[in-house]
Amino acid sequence: MTDPLEKIFSGARRVILREDERERLRSQLLAFVDRKEARYSLPPSAPHWLMFFTRHTFAAAAALLVLLGGAVSAAAEYSLPGDAFYGLKTGVTEQVRGWFARSAGAQASWQITLAERRLEEISKLAEDDKLNIELEMEAETRIASHEGRAREAIEERSSDEKEAKIALPQAELRQQGLELEELETEVESPEDEDGDLEELIGDLKDINEAILEVSPEVVAFEEAEDVRSDIRNLKEKLDELKKETDALERKARSKEAVRTRLSILETKKVLFRAQRALLSGGRDKAARLLAEAESDLQKIEDIIREER
Repeated sequence: MTDPLEKIFSGARRVILREDERERLRSQLLAFVDRKEARYSLPPSAPHWLMFFTRHTFAAAAALLVLLGGAVSAAAEYSLPGDAFYGLKTGVTEQVRGWFARSAGAQASWQITLAERRLEEISKLAEDDKLNIELEMEAETRIASHEGRAREAIEERSSDEKEAKIALPQAELRQQGLELEELETEVESPEDEDGDLEELIGDLKDINEAILEVSPEVVAFEEAEDVRSDIRNLKEKLDELKKETDALERKARSKEAVRTRLSILETKKVLFRAQRALLSGGRDKAARLLAEAESDLQKIEDIIREER
């Protein structure tokens, strides 16, 4: 039996990246690590061994990603379920990237991103007529798992916020010279307490753009004009959703954005099922699913408007 690792390395030797592609991957990674190290710097009072461990943990992770940032990582990044490098993608590169999601808010954002990736993968397989029932069921299980972890992270963050109102670090109180009432007000109305809002909103916009790629041309038969009309109407509503998302970004509401992203992910799953129904000739079922997606997006719009 062929060694699985040898299969991976054998495939990696056949993949070559141009020098500019290698440098771009390395630059993006190092810039990412610089931002994360600055965010999680330790106080001067922290033990020297802890500062050493934290610094070198990030360095080790960076080194691993730089090594994988060559041919193997690039091949894994674009792999789909059933490909030789897919296990490397989900079991190594995504796991390493997840190490940098240190806060509950960042972890929730990352888990949603993983769920979105799984959905995009099976959508691609479906478009190429390569999606079988086994791969689809496995992807659905993974998506449900990521969604569950995202919700757990959101709840954990909410719990942390409540605890922060009761017990704030005394050393920080002395150092900053803040009054207790001022601190409580700051905790109740944080501007961006975990620093992940800008990245989260960017991801949210990417999801909106991904859904906007759903095109009327996906319908392959003339009698589905009513379904094509539903898709066009849905795209118009998504244009409005994007404008409302911009308003949410200006208001700096990170937790609400996470919950909105989850809702958009659920709606995107409905659109995927609609596309599958169309490809199999189920026009009526596709129309019902598109109507459901349209209704869900209306609710999302209402939520965002309430936050304005």
